[in-house]
Amino acid sequence: MEKMIIDILGQPDGLQNSEEKDAVLHERFDHRLDVMFTQEWIYNKKPEINSHFYYSVENGLVTSMTYEFRMHQEKEDDLNNLCIICAVFFDLYFRTDKETERVYFHADNIYDMACLIQSLNVKGFDIGGSLFAVVDKEPNIEEAFIKWKRQEKKNYQELMAATAEEEECMDEEVEAFINNIDAFGVRYSLDGKHLVCATIDFNELEYCVPDGVEEICGMAFFGSKHFLHVSIPRSVKRIGHPIFGETGGELVIRT
Repeated sequence: MEKMIIDILGQPDGLQNSEEKDAVLHERFDHRLDVMFTQEWIYNKKPEINSHFYYSVENGLVTSMTYEFRMHQEKEDDLNNLCIICAVFFDLYFRTDKETERVYFHADNIYDMACLIQSLNVKGFDIGGSLFAVVDKEPNIEEAFIKWKRQEKKNYQELMAATAEEEECMDEEVEAFINNIDAFGVRYSLDGKHLVCATIDFNELEYCVPDGVEEICGMAFFGSKHFLHVSIPRSVKRIGHPIFGETGGELVIRT
């Protein structure tokens, strides 16, 4: 279906500059760009970079976007080098403007604007969810905005439901694990195949590991208060190290 880009903040028509967005750009990009420039520039000096993002709207419909780096008093070759680096970094074709000393990407159609949104979002700068949205084309802006709001609400509700379900399952698993202790005070995994550890209340001289256990984890009886005789089944495939603490002990495989 044909797409359109709408302004979701309801800002007035005209050029939209955002100081807040510039701050986010500097915070998220400057370090990575510094590293990149240090690697690319053979001089001991890095160019002075100022990044900006702005866009234009007409009747609520975004009609153009520009993402740019300004470089001050640099040679044309430096601008071209920066252009190449930005093209690689953002996966977009950047242009140079010697007059204004800037490297920029200007989008004035839906395809180029979508590329710009996608590229910036991939790099960790979420502009789609805070300034404007790419939506299915509707007869008017109001209808497109209403549908977008409904979809956002649905997405949020689904996310919250999934998160709650995940947390509930996690709570049940943790509770089951905490309570999966035998009568002697030895804790096992939920499937019963791993002997995890003896609890602080464990106070036995002998212990028989049940059939079907496949692993005895390291330090399982580290807190034992006595020299401990442990009988293990042939189902055990892995034994951690060490098993016993200072009091020592022995493992005996039963037939």
